[in-house]
Amino acid sequence: MLSVSLYFWRIVKKGFKPTGRQFLAALAMTIITFVFIHYGEYKITYVDNNNEINHHLNGEHISNYVDQDDNVFSFTHYVVYKLENSNSSIGYRGREISKIDTSTGYNLFGMIIDFVGFLLGGICTGLISTSGKTHCTACKRAYVKEHHLGELKT
Repeated sequence: MLSVSLYFWRIVKKGFKPTGRQFLAALAMTIITFVFIHYGEYKITYVDNNNEINHHLNGEHISNYVDQDDNVFSFTHYVVYKLENSNSSIGYRGREISKIDTSTGYNLFGMIIDFVGFLLGGICTGLISTSGKTHCTACKRAYVKEHHLGELKT
């Protein structure tokens, strides 16, 4: 979200109003960021000597392993595996209170909610950065202050 915020900040700082094309570029940046976050998680996923998955870089990378059907854990296969086998729990002050029986549908719903949140965050940064600014309809530049025809400085 930082990259999209800086993108819109630079546009507004130059005095321009973001166009639809720039909003599409921001959506593309948001989607790429979402995918790279999950890819980064895949790159730091390792399997230790007890055959447990960890993100502490202990053991061998998960791409060196295969599942029961002899499929290598590529990025896409890892995401599917994660959706099928992730567990959720409810916690309070660092303690687990209850485990939730999760299914692929529940985990997929959570990932979709995360994705929609990313998209809304990307769009809202553009809308927030331009809120309260008036723009000239001819040149699309932001006014520093409102001008009136025939106004004389005294």
